[in-house]
Amino acid sequence: MKIGSFMVPIYRLRVLLRSVVVFFKEYPDGGITRQQLADVMKVKVSSGGLTQKISDLKNFGLLEQKDGLFFLTDLAKRCVGSESDVQQKTAIEEAFKHVDLWKALWEKMGYQIILDNFLSEISEFTSTPVEQFRDKENDLLYSYVEDLSCFIPYNTITETVRAIPENRLYYANPSSRENNRAGKPSVEPVGSIEYPEYSKAPIVIKDALSFKIAEQLLQAMKLKLIQNGVNLDEGNK
Repeated sequence: MKIGSFMVPIYRLRVLLRSVVVFFKEYPDGGITRQQLADVMKVKVSSGGLTQKISDLKNFGLLEQKDGLFFLTDLAKRCVGSESDVQQKTAIEEAFKHVDLWKALWEKMGYQIILDNFLSEISEFTSTPVEQFRDKENDLLYSYVEDLSCFIPYNTITETVRAIPENRLYYANPSSRENNRAGKPSVEPVGSIEYPEYSKAPIVIKDALSFKIAEQLLQAMKLKLIQNGVNLDEGNK
């Protein structure tokens, strides 16, 4: 996604960090080919998805390329290989700020997101009229919050955006996403999570924001398990 001359990664930071974990585990010294990188990313070597992930990893300062080979940057290694949570959090924040637009928004509003000012701040920083990217507002807001939640607790961020109507953010289910694109709020339950040890029936979450918080907490737990060497490809995920 491009606003003026500034690029916003298509893939979210959390997704890319999961790939970095696998890369670091399998090739700690780096120097891998495009095919090997595709295997790490679990995409076809000729796919546009791989090209986009490479671009986004570089945008976050996590990947570099030398003589046709790919290496994790020192920042990437600190994001997934730091000995303490504090060091890891600091590194992830640094990766977040490696995206110029995110850094500018962070310096202006941090996680205290003021919806009325969101587009105008982007417009001012990128020297681009709001009218040229107003249709990307949902994408930009969602992407900023998602990447921010990698080092700021998600519920802390969402407390500041609770006033945002549901049709101003993307949520988990496709029908809600399509409604959002059409500018219509979703009133249907957005998902359910099964906890058989507590309940025989799935827990249905009707509030989109609560579902997103639960989803992000589970993703964070998954990333932590991968970092601790747990193979999630075997058994239940």
